[in-house]
Amino acid sequence: MQRWEDDGGPLNDQPPISARELAMKPAWSVLSLRDLNEAIRRERCADNPVRMHQESEQTNRRRIRAIQVEHDKAAADARAERDRYRNAWENS
Repeated sequence: MQRWEDDGGPLNDQPPISARELAMKPAWSVLSLRDLNEAIRRERCADNPVRMHQESEQTNRRRIRAIQVEHDKAAADARAERDRYRNAWENS
């Protein structure tokens, strides 16, 4: 309780977390080392359908981004050609 008051907590209120709540294992607790290694192994597996889906989505995003970059470059080239006789300070 003294630490709660030292850290700026209200003097009349109890800390927001009780000692009983701290003793319970949280739902988001990490996996054991054996389970973590198994999860990593399964994730890296070549025939994992989730991984295959993520890779296909990533490939699709890269393809769309490449098309967008080409489109932007073509638009910039067209703008430069259209405005080729303008002074540089007029375009800034």
